[in-house]
Amino acid sequence: MTGFLLKVWRLARAYRSRLMFGVVAGVLGGLLEPLMIAVVTFVYGFLFPSTGGGLHRPGSAIPRAADRATEPRVRTSGAASLERLLR
Repeated sequence: MTGFLLKVWRLARAYRSRLMFGVVAGVLGGLLEPLMIAVVTFVYGFLFPSTGGGLHRPGSAIPRAADRATEPRVRTSGAASLERLLR
């Protein structure tokens, strides 16, 4: 790997400043990419506010919905098993 990088460095002698600029730009782009996701989420929440007020947090309603969906089954299965135990 070191030999390959040295060969590239020798071949890019006339373009070293461009090569270094490209490396720096790539590193900065990689570090700032997650920030772009946060900015898009913030702007979307600002332009299209939820009815509950504030920013919508994806996944925040999943536990409540799961509780509501499974509650009748839990009560039913619990009551059935309780009846079986009492017989």
